[in-house]
Amino acid sequence: MDALHLTDQQNHLKGGGVVETTEQSGQFYITHTGGSLLEDLLILVCVNEIQPEEFRLDIETTFVRRE
Repeated sequence: MDALHLTDQQNHLKGGGVVETTEQSGQFYITHTGGSLLEDLLILVCVNEIQPEEFRLDIETTFVRRE
């Protein structure tokens, strides 16, 4: 797990941490800095209050291999 990093900066490969925002849209990046290959990744999203019925969360994913 120490090879996975969550960041809000595309060129920030190491480090990472918790990304908090009040924005209703945005992007974040999950980087992998070595170790075993990843086949699956589970993303969990938390909200701090009850959401209205029309609430929805859309996540678009793209895999970018960097050598």
